[in-house]
Amino acid sequence: MIDPDKGFSFHPHAEMEITTIVLEGELTHQDNMGNSGTLRNEDMRCITTGTGIEHSEFNRGRKPLRLYQI
Repeated sequence: MIDPDKGFSFHPHAEMEITTIVLEGELTHQDNMGNSGTLRNEDMRCITTGTGIEHSEFNRGRKPLRLYQI
């Protein structure tokens, strides 16, 4: 669970796939490739990091965020 206005500042990943499913709330994503967006209940996103990206993820909503990420 991620509380409102909490999250993870820019950090790197490389050579992996990241799958995120929002169970409740909303997740705002931004990366160094110019991509950004907000996932809401039951939305899913897959990221292929390739040789490397940096991204941040925050709960900008007013309710706690529950998600599943592998």
